[in-house]
Amino acid sequence: MSWTWTQWIVAALAIFWVVGAYNRLVRTRARVTAAFAALDAQWMRFVVWLQGQLPGPLRDPPMPDDTHAEADAGRLQRWIGLSLAAAELAERLAAARARSLGGDSLVELVAAQQRVLAEWSALPRSLVSAERHSQFLYLLGQLEPLRGAYNEAVQAHNQAIHQFPALLLAR
Repeated sequence: MSWTWTQWIVAALAIFWVVGAYNRLVRTRARVTAAFAALDAQWMRFVVWLQGQLPGPLRDPPMPDDTHAEADAGRLQRWIGLSLAAAELAERLAAARARSLGGDSLVELVAAQQRVLAEWSALPRSLVSAERHSQFLYLLGQLEPLRGAYNEAVQAHNQAIHQFPALLLAR
């Protein structure tokens, strides 16, 4: 059985169409990865800043023979929740970094951010200066446009996956 010119042209067009669809998926995935990288960098700046705001003993635990540790325990107790929330946020960020297209790790990351916000809000204003609070809000505000760009990239990728023939390739 020999192929006619028409069959060869149809086969070539089909191959080019499939390759084009695959390349589109690769490009949209790269956009998602780039958008997450920018978001990840800002998250890391936020986590590092947040950990830097913790009192010294929470950043560097005291030695067993430190006599001032007991005196500071009452004041430090208020910061422990924030310290734990910051550690959880860093942990969730590492998990999300491994799966920038995965939904569950990102949902957990947002939940960890909400916990940090709640712990920060629970701190008495006597422990948080107005400058610190405005810096906290500024860093949180820097996340919003990056999160929007990431969400747009993910939506574009999801739309590309649901189009034919990418629908067949993405499975």
